[in-house]
Amino acid sequence: MLRMVHELESTPYSMGPNSTNFWLSEFNNYRQFFFQEDSKFYETLKSFLKVSFNNHWETDLVWDTPDKNSTVTIHLENELSMFFLQGGTMVEKFVFTTAFKISDWNVRTSLLLTWRNITSRYPEFEALVFDENNFYSDQMLELQSTILSSLGTAILTLITVCVLFIAESSIVFWVVCTLISMDIGTAGFLSLWGADLDPTTVVNILMSIGQCIDFATHVGYRIYRSEHSDPDERIKDAMGAIGWPVVQAGSSTLLAIVVMLMVPSSAVRMFARTSVLVVATGFFHGLIILPIIIRSFATNAKAHVPTHPH
Repeated sequence: MLRMVHELESTPYSMGPNSTNFWLSEFNNYRQFFFQEDSKFYETLKSFLKVSFNNHWETDLVWDTPDKNSTVTIHLENELSMFFLQGGTMVEKFVFTTAFKISDWNVRTSLLLTWRNITSRYPEFEALVFDENNFYSDQMLELQSTILSSLGTAILTLITVCVLFIAESSIVFWVVCTLISMDIGTAGFLSLWGADLDPTTVVNILMSIGQCIDFATHVGYRIYRSEHSDPDERIKDAMGAIGWPVVQAGSSTLLAIVVMLMVPSSAVRMFARTSVLVVATGFFHGLIILPIIIRSFATNAKAHVPTHPH
């Protein structure tokens, strides 16, 4: 048991043995003054707890009443002792605490795995690592797989929408590539902006996928709807029709969002940062990159033939 505690105290960011509150360590110090056999372990423990400056350890122990003549196993520092109890009580559960100084969620999540790996090497104790933030740490452990599956589903949905409205495979392909590039760029710049992979960031990244479609898809759809067969004329016609509305939409979004950067809330600021990055990457991809790519690699796209006469 003490070996497991020592391993926990030796992990990174630990504040060391001085931060550990463990009744067994104090009890061993008390017990060394009494040359008693291990069979009198609980008798000595009860006398230890009756001392006024030791009775606070009672709150860390959960007692159980074993069956008569039951066998009790005590794991001491370097030995294993077994003896019989004639009725009486025994310690069924107990708790100890040790301190860590952690300021980063990624470090906390990594350490949680380290703590659990240490306790798993001592199955006889059935130790449970508890921290008030374990709920969030467990969520973060699942975030990577969750965000990848969610992003994959969202991108497949965007592809379906593009195929339904843009009946030209070459334009659909480059629009989808542009959307993926925008999402990667948004996530990358969020990381450079100091964002961690936490639930708030995941929600914002998934939300950004819906915002990205307002730029690349609209531009791609307008290029597809152009009636000009000449690639240069098609791009000129599309940008003349949709370019200014896209700028207006992005600018109005920025004006509404930029004030949120001054709100003293990390969640609100992260939402604002994500929106700013989506608009910035949307302008760059939708108004510059996508027209250039379609002009260069989708010159064979068929011109749209209107179903109604002029």
